[in-house]
Amino acid sequence: SNQTYLNVSATSDVDAYAVGSLLVRVTVQRAVSWIKSTADTVLVSGSLVNGANKAVSIAALGTGNITTTAKYPVTLSNLTLSTTGAGSVQFAATTNLNVTNGLSLLIVGSGSVALQAARDITVRRLQTSVAGSGSVFALANGSLKAQNVRTSLAGKGNVSYSTPQGSTINNTISATGSGHVYSGSLFAQNATVTLAGSGDVVVQVIDTLTAIATGEGKVLYYNKTGNPA
Repeated sequence: SNQTYLNVSATSDVDAYAVGSLLVRVTVQRAVSWIKSTADTVLVSGSLVNGANKAVSIAALGTGNITTTAKYPVTLSNLTLSTTGAGSVQFAATTNLNVTNGLSLLIVGSGSVALQAARDITVRRLQTSVAGSGSVFALANGSLKAQNVRTSLAGKGNVSYSTPQGSTINNTISATGSGHVYSGSLFAQNATVTLAGSGDVVVQVIDTLTAIATGEGKVLYYNKTGNPA
């Protein structure tokens, strides 16, 4: 593969005692395809590859926090934002974000993943997975359109999709534990919800809703007029 990557880690062979934080600011001569970091890291605009046949993966490990703002229209085949531990990934696009294949937002632990577009997010498949107490936020100030949205939540985390104009053909949600999935802003043709535990799921569906709930959890659904049903 010709993909370029950046691996940032903080290691030492001796015991070190320090107070404060480490912020890594990296300038690369060639745009990178994936980055993983255990440190607080800022990716300047243009440091990530861009193009319909390009894939980007950003992974925060431990307590690392990775932030980037793309000051250009983003077009990728695949985009993966993930955290393992208590860190965070924040990806912002100042215009549109278009992912022609798959967009994955993944958390293991108590971290957070935030995706924001000042205009539209368009994606073929949106997959969100939270295992633990982490939180995922996907926000489009314009529209968020996907053919298929699949959300998996295990634990007490939260998943929130927020947009004034959201739409998908299929919205599939599996939630166990005490977490919450807020997908009411996605205008779904079909929705399938499997809920076990004390959590809550909010969906908006105009055709078929299939819901299996065990435990004290609740499934709240809206019809196409936006009224609770």
